[in-house]
Amino acid sequence: MRYKLIIFDIDGTITTHISSWRYIHEKLGLWQDRAFKYQEDFLAGRIDYKKFCELYMPDRIRKEMDFDYTVSNRLISRDGKLTGGVSIKLAHGAKHEVLAAIFRKFGVRPREVISVGDSEGDIPLARETGYSIAFNSTSRALSKMADYNCRTKDFTEVYRKIISVI
Repeated sequence: MRYKLIIFDIDGTITTHISSWRYIHEKLGLWQDRAFKYQEDFLAGRIDYKKFCELYMPDRIRKEMDFDYTVSNRLISRDGKLTGGVSIKLAHGAKHEVLAAIFRKFGVRPREVISVGDSEGDIPLARETGYSIAFNSTSRALSKMADYNCRTKDFTEVYRKIISVI
């Protein structure tokens, strides 16, 4: 089989924290200092809105890792300040809903896609792609259905496995 696309879950897979939202809330003391500075820089015109948005995890990961596409929820800001609202692009438990759009966008069939995930929410990825990798899975069901289970802190094993199947 020739795989043409890889879909990665972000939280707990690409990043070490399980949830960006949890991480942000756990770190509010630090986040307040950073958010204030970022907002101040944005409002003063020292950084543009694009840069301000890049300070959030999925956009930063897309840029740093040269990913072609990311789908994520967005923190809402108004006049450069976080409102506490969220724009939901990917509802909890609804990853399967974006898969068809991703397949169309990249012109691939599900069987030509590799997926990498770590939790119950990634079961649709494993179920609907040609090859699936469970990375330090917290879900017994995902671990059972994945084509390969990786239990290590070293993401290099995932890379090696992907290279071996493509």
